[in-house]
Amino acid sequence: MKPEDIRWLDEEDSEQPVEEPEQTTEAEPETPPAPKKPKKNRSFSWIFVVIALLIGVFFLFITGGFKKLFGGDRTQTLRPMSDPILYNTDSVTRVRPFGDLALHMSANGLRAYNTNGTLAWDLPFTMSYPSLVTSDRCAIVADLGGTQILLIDDTGLLNTITTEASILYCTVNHNGYTAAILDSGDSHTLVVFDQFGRTLVRRITYADQDGVPMAIAINDDASCMATAYMIYTEAELRSAVTLFNLTDSGSDSIDRIAGNYTYTNTLISDLYYMGDELIAIGDNRIIGIRSTGNTAEDWNQEISYEITALGFGSDFIALLQGEGLVGVAGASEHDMLVIGVDGKRRLELNMEDSRGLWVQGDVIVYQDGFDYIALDRAGKRIWSYNAENAMQLYPIGEKAALGNTGGSMQFYMTVSGGE
Repeated sequence: MKPEDIRWLDEEDSEQPVEEPEQTTEAEPETPPAPKKPKKNRSFSWIFVVIALLIGVFFLFITGGFKKLFGGDRTQTLRPMSDPILYNTDSVTRVRPFGDLALHMSANGLRAYNTNGTLAWDLPFTMSYPSLVTSDRCAIVADLGGTQILLIDDTGLLNTITTEASILYCTVNHNGYTAAILDSGDSHTLVVFDQFGRTLVRRITYADQDGVPMAIAINDDASCMATAYMIYTEAELRSAVTLFNLTDSGSDSIDRIAGNYTYTNTLISDLYYMGDELIAIGDNRIIGIRSTGNTAEDWNQEISYEITALGFGSDFIALLQGEGLVGVAGASEHDMLVIGVDGKRRLELNMEDSRGLWVQGDVIVYQDGFDYIALDRAGKRIWSYNAENAMQLYPIGEKAALGNTGGSMQFYMTVSGGE
């Protein structure tokens, strides 16, 4: 049965109209029913709609439209949190972030400021050449050429240490253990103090036998110590890196040599522990040495350009490269390198203008002209800031920063780029 037949049958079943008398006029010919339109194939229409939606989603994804549409992360920049904090630049001056505080050190004392610009505490002292070293939870001020070390936490002074000889070099770990190199005239003394100023390790070396000490480092729990010595003869220059295991036997401290590594024609000037890995920074190479168990050199990476800036994260080193070393012609292929604790390069960047580098925690800030860009440890951009004047810009976590222009310092916080 055809569809036309069904329609006509329906008409026959319906109520019959009353027949009208025949008209004498000629009846118009009956108009045949219009042919029924074929149904459209809707499956093809849905395919086109789905494809269009996918294209739109992809476009929003690559342009960041989702973030703007749904209020997600936008381009972050910096905004001042308070008025600038002014200071005198007549003497030695250092500005550093310390937790949520800003430290300003001069020859007359150390001041700590809150993020709103108010003074948290003031520690007066008199030193000829004070040196400020900060870690996550502790900091020290050491009088280079003098005999005083001040151990500090975020509440102020923890302890004062007086050394037996003049201080050449001093550092502190996260838990407040302090290591120093002392000049005793015809010898050098390496000494490690705990948080209470008690001597844990004391070792005497001689320049004609051991060389000149350049750096000292201790790990977080003070179970390992490392030293770098420069040994110079008429024939060659070399550096000796020595690792020690530190144990506590009653009241006497014992140190045991765990490993010794020599590098010819290299000057090692920085040592830094990243967990169980000791990082040694030389003028022409960077080295990773496993410091626990059977110590071993894990990697050794030569560099051909001067290191102009250097910063340590929890598991990486960031550095800026300058002019080529002796025998190296042309500019470096990359201006900034980020090298992981395993020796592998995580990031390589080029810059166009004057440059700077600051690392705090796991955040890297680099300067390219008047632009300052913050990256996380994976190289992802966190925020960027265009400054009116060049400055030092230290990150404080991912949400804040401390700027220093040499006469004033200022706290900044991150905001969306449009704010």
